[in-house]
Amino acid sequence: DDASVAPHHGEAFLSILGAYFKSVEHQEALQERTSKGVLSRALSLIDRHAMDPDFGPQKLAELLQVSPRTLQRQFGALGEPVGKRLLAVRLDTARARLNTMSEGTGRSTIADVAYESGFNDLSHFYRTFRDRFGMPPGDLRKKVSL
Repeated sequence: DDASVAPHHGEAFLSILGAYFKSVEHQEALQERTSKGVLSRALSLIDRHAMDPDFGPQKLAELLQVSPRTLQRQFGALGEPVGKRLLAVRLDTARARLNTMSEGTGRSTIADVAYESGFNDLSHFYRTFRDRFGMPPGDLRKKVSL
């Protein structure tokens, strides 16, 4: 009798539909938690490895075991590419080292500071430092030592 089975089919269909949407919701929540985990680990790894001149977005993606594109999407939430974040950490480190160097705590040269901060090209270091801080590294060193 089709009339007695029809209500059960409707109920079964609604149960399956509910389970499907619950599964989709669960997958989205899991993906969001995983995304936050990848980004958090990426930022931590950048802080830890930024002084290595061979460390870049490709190496970071390998350490996280994600594709470079996935890593790029994760950093999209921050509004900056991976490479810019890495460069910012290196420049901030160099600036801090130049400040302490200027205070007489070390005999390092600007080139030493650049290399120790993860740069392997001095002209790139000088150019990006000036762009970021509005003065070349030597001027910062003189300014702080006054």
